[in-house]
Amino acid sequence: MIFRRPIITRLFSVLTALALLGGLVPLASAAQAEEVTLGIFSTSDMQGRYTAQNPLTGEKESVSYLKVSTAVAQQRKLVDASILIDAGDALDGSFQSWYSTTQRTGGSNPLATVLRYIGYDVFVPGEGEFRFSQAQREEFFDQLTSQSGTVGEPVSILAANYLSDKNQTPQEQSYEVFSVQAGGRTFRIGVLGLTATDIPDQVPAANCSGSLFAHEDNTAGSLAWEWK
Repeated sequence: MIFRRPIITRLFSVLTALALLGGLVPLASAAQAEEVTLGIFSTSDMQGRYTAQNPLTGEKESVSYLKVSTAVAQQRKLVDASILIDAGDALDGSFQSWYSTTQRTGGSNPLATVLRYIGYDVFVPGEGEFRFSQAQREEFFDQLTSQSGTVGEPVSILAANYLSDKNQTPQEQSYEVFSVQAGGRTFRIGVLGLTATDIPDQVPAANCSGSLFAHEDNTAGSLAWEWK
């Protein structure tokens, strides 16, 4: 089995989004095994760029979800099965990102529509998602995960250390195990989402009221502690 991991854009530096990869169905002998290529594609820090040009300045975007869509479609043709992850900061506090959350199309957040249309499997929130109010963030999350969306498929939100301060339990799903078909076999890919532990130090307190990003025993704010 060959495993490749093309990177569409740079990964969110404080995120570990991948956990278990492997074929949990017994593999054939070396003489019988068919070569299988699995791809895990990641983007991050896109900051609301889903148009060909900046809607405020008119300048062309050198990086955008439009280009991601084309690149991902090409890469998917090169592998037998794949998982697509956005590792956070799809939104941030910039004016352009604010445009993404306020200019509605049919009542939907355009960025949520874009992620669903491209076919993302997983979204792991980053610091940028917490630069907006709880109401705005929850609306964005709801539109990503909605089973009734008219565009694309629901996107799983994974954030094992986005915790309620009342009982220190995750407010979103911690991980998900995806089953993909390749070479006549079923492979299971486990994805664990961990966001930044220092978000409360980076954003207005009201934006993450009632939330923790590290368990109380994790005094160092270590992602390795949260992993376990």
